Amino acid sequence: MDIQKALADPVGAFAKPAKAMESPKKLQNIFPWIAALIMVGIVVGLVLLQQRAPEPQIIPYDYDLPDCQELTWFEELKQRVPMK
Repeated sequence: MDIQKALADPVGAFAKPAKAMESPKKLQNIFPWIAALIMVGIVVGLVLLQQRAPEPQIIPYDYDLPDCQELTWFEELKQRVPMK
């Protein structure tokens, strides 16, 4: 709208009315999509919870220490924590 026309029409008879709200039909079309997105989010969250990382496996191995070295604390640890 031209500034001169707006100044010439102080009542606003030629002004275009602004949309106050979206039509209810549009809102009715949006709600199912929002509900679907929420449901997809819930399903994806449940799937991700089911696919947690597996418990790490502990693999025992033997190691020969060089001469003049010993692990004194290890014997104590073996008595406290049973190894499979």
